[in-house]
Amino acid sequence: MRRLTAPLSILLILMMPAVLLSALKDDIRINLEEKQVREMTPQGLSLVFYLNLTNSSRKTYFLSGYAYRFVVNEREYLRLQTPMEQGLRIDPSQTTMIALPVKITYDLLYRAVGDLSGEAMVGCYLMGELAFSDGRRHKGTLPIAFNGEFPIYRHPEVVPTALKARAVTIGGADLLFEMMLRNANGFDIDITRLEYTIKFGGHEVAANQSNRRIPLPAAGDSPQSIPLLLNFFDVGKEIRGLLQQPDLNCRMTGTMELRTPWGRMNVPFDVQVKVPVVSGG
Repeated sequence: MRRLTAPLSILLILMMPAVLLSALKDDIRINLEEKQVREMTPQGLSLVFYLNLTNSSRKTYFLSGYAYRFVVNEREYLRLQTPMEQGLRIDPSQTTMIALPVKITYDLLYRAVGDLSGEAMVGCYLMGELAFSDGRRHKGTLPIAFNGEFPIYRHPEVVPTALKARAVTIGGADLLFEMMLRNANGFDIDITRLEYTIKFGGHEVAANQSNRRIPLPAAGDSPQSIPLLLNFFDVGKEIRGLLQQPDLNCRMTGTMELRTPWGRMNVPFDVQVKVPVVSGG
């Protein structure tokens, strides 16, 4: 019988990790609660995976660490390994929610994955494992694998298209400044505030703010017009001469406040073009 003792002990030792892992799989269930795009800016966003950890046993577990890879278009963007010294307590017969955030910076993303600026939404997946302990000893790891998607943001464009001269006199002019607002994104946005300054030939002719909501559909345009009532004494007599030309140099600068499905942001713009001067009401 003594000859069997050593092999049996070795067998039991080898079997212990498998037994512990089997118990862990039976006790802890991992489910994806939801995925959220958060903190979207022109520079990037956060994609957060919210997981429910359900402890169906009578034992107390601790989440002692996690490691995961974040892959976009089959290329790795991020690899993260985080030990948790204190551990997150997962009480018996309770469900605990955790968040696994991925910070996505477009510039770094394009360098790691390639140019995605032409995409509307980009597919991705997160895969890795969560480590558990009983507060004293490591009890094993459980795998995780979830897919998702996130938007690629593009600046809306402000495109001056024409200047309608409704009336021009010696002392001033009644004009209609026309422009096109273009949304190259694959999602709807609203312009909730538009602050702008308009210059003709280097002369400032308007500085104003509009709080009127302007909806821009995905991959769509919205024509807009701004009435301008000019006093040549205030804006410069040279403007009258410019309005006699077939076109003039125009510069429009300002800031748009945007509302997207994932939050608000302020976006500056600065456009310089030649706009045709046409007669019309």
